[in-house]
Amino acid sequence: MTDNKLGTKTRFIKNTVALTGSQVGIKALSLVLGIFVARYLGATDYGKYSFGYAYIDLFGPVAGLGLNLLIVREVSRKRENAPVLVGTSLALKLVSSISVVGLAFVILQFIPSSQEARIVVYIFGLGFILEHLYGSISMVFAAFERFDIYAMVQVIERIVSFALILSLLYWGFRLIAISWVRPLTALIILVLNLWLVSRKFLKSRLHVDKALSPFLLKEGWPFMADALFMIVYLKIDVVMLQAFKGSTIVGWYAVASGLLLAFIPLQMAVIQSIFPIFSRTYIEDQGSFSLYFERISRFLLSTGTAVAVIVTLAASLLISILYGKEYIQSVSMLRILIWALPLMSLSSLARTALMSCNLQRIALWVVGSNVIVNIVLNLFFIPLFGGHGAAMATILTELAGLILFLAFIRKKLGFVKIIKGLRPLKGDDFQAIKELLPKRSI
Repeated sequence: MTDNKLGTKTRFIKNTVALTGSQVGIKALSLVLGIFVARYLGATDYGKYSFGYAYIDLFGPVAGLGLNLLIVREVSRKRENAPVLVGTSLALKLVSSISVVGLAFVILQFIPSSQEARIVVYIFGLGFILEHLYGSISMVFAAFERFDIYAMVQVIERIVSFALILSLLYWGFRLIAISWVRPLTALIILVLNLWLVSRKFLKSRLHVDKALSPFLLKEGWPFMADALFMIVYLKIDVVMLQAFKGSTIVGWYAVASGLLLAFIPLQMAVIQSIFPIFSRTYIEDQGSFSLYFERISRFLLSTGTAVAVIVTLAASLLISILYGKEYIQSVSMLRILIWALPLMSLSSLARTALMSCNLQRIALWVVGSNVIVNIVLNLFFIPLFGGHGAAMATILTELAGLILFLAFIRKKLGFVKIIKGLRPLKGDDFQAIKELLPKRSI
């Protein structure tokens, strides 16, 4: 094996370990921090806090213009262009994020919410702008295949946020003071990213090329559209709950959805790891592609269902221990929402399979359809059933999306045996997957 291939393999392993470790650490810190904040603030104020995050983040993809992944793609091809690509994207993002935050503030005036909830959104808006600026800079780490630094910065960000919020809670500060942690942390990470990039990666200063802007905007929009569909789907239920039912129910629902998200990293790690293998086997060996899809589908379905059963049975104990009796209403919401886990996992696998076969437009169409279905279902269920209605809307949307994804896989990737992937996990599946992996040279 050549030195170049050895270097690529070493970087791949190093990057994978770094990203996996950082994600586990970040999710753990986020869960613990969420528990502290929820217990300290109470359901109503925690609902305002959750609404602020969900509402302002809805506008993230539009402000981002799809430039983050585009920067990674372009800089990884021509690293010497990093200063102008990053500099121009920073200028575009500064304009777009300020404009989008202004629009978000205007729209907020028409959403039923308390004055305190609106102040939280205003504060988060400042952090939102700073986050989009440092987001472009952090993509340099990814483009240079230094995910260890990328992961390190992510962990530092969460540790800083964790330490600041816990300190404020200890000193007796409440909702508004805690909200200022987001922009303060974003400012710290922006400065850190600028220092790291200028010291280790860029041979010249950042600069703006106006002539490059049309290219970036044109190439970035598909990434923006995909991200917009996903963020709207993930956040719109909280915003609609705030509009129809108020902050207290948002707080209860945020606890349930937060616990659902805590169980996703393992499933997502498997799906992210299979993307390059799908891409390769689609060209080289479609039989192996089908076997991967079948066995990983069984793994995701079985593990997701097992987690859903356990959480359903232990929901009351879990909520009581972690969040306290004030959030007992979250129990029934969690018992519904957790069943989205196996559906979400299978949908993500199917989406990944389509994208690996150059069928990303179909995947984008399905995600867009999911957004519309979810909004319609929330409009129907939330006024009737509140947080339980939002949970039911999520389940039905995930089911509809999964059916669409599998229908397109059957139509476009006829060699994939979908039915076999929906059977229970068998004992030889792990060994079979191991045997399918390409043999490594020593």
